[in-house]
Amino acid sequence: RLARDLADLLLLDKELQKAGARLETITTEVDRSPEGRMFFQFKGAFAEYERAIIRRRTMEGRLRKAREGKLVNPRNLPVWLRYDRGSGSVALDEQWAPVVRMAYRLVVEEGLTLRALARRLHQMGIPSPKGGSHWRISTLQGWLSSPVAMGECRQLVGSVGTCGEGSAHRPEGFVAKDSGIAAKERQPVQVPPVVDRELWEQVQRRLARNKALAARNTRHDYLL
Repeated sequence: RLARDLADLLLLDKELQKAGARLETITTEVDRSPEGRMFFQFKGAFAEYERAIIRRRTMEGRLRKAREGKLVNPRNLPVWLRYDRGSGSVALDEQWAPVVRMAYRLVVEEGLTLRALARRLHQMGIPSPKGGSHWRISTLQGWLSSPVAMGECRQLVGSVGTCGEGSAHRPEGFVAKDSGIAAKERQPVQVPPVVDRELWEQVQRRLARNKALAARNTRHDYLL
């Protein structure tokens, strides 16, 4: 329990000795003889091996579940989706799905920027997902740019997230640490779309246009 990495265990033991402290355990006696030191290192090596085996089995189970079209980690779903643990199904959230659809429509129909959209939601008295009155630009950016909104979730088995806004943009070559399994391919899983593909693509074009205009309008010439 002290360390699951042999190098960390040996370094920690060495630092304790340098500090004049002595390592004691409840279940076994610490033997400082050469044989005892060798046994101590063997235990550390086996602990590291055990952790690697557990990680590999966990990753294999997650990968198998993902290939069956199931969510690996439903805790990080976007706010407009809800997971039913009993049936393992995903459904639209009745409270947030209409808000997300409205945000998409406002961007397309009125050409609102992200800041203008945040102000509009605040003026309408709609609380943020965390319950506050302040809307984060990053939250709206995640809503409007996530392919999950049109039902396309490609989950990375090795990551903590599943279909959340952040996990959708992890690099393709992501590798789960110490698992022995490279989750290089995103495993697709179908989720209920909150908007159709046409509206989602219109919003992407509008966001790209707003970004281009913002870059042009804020460009200035400076002496240095």
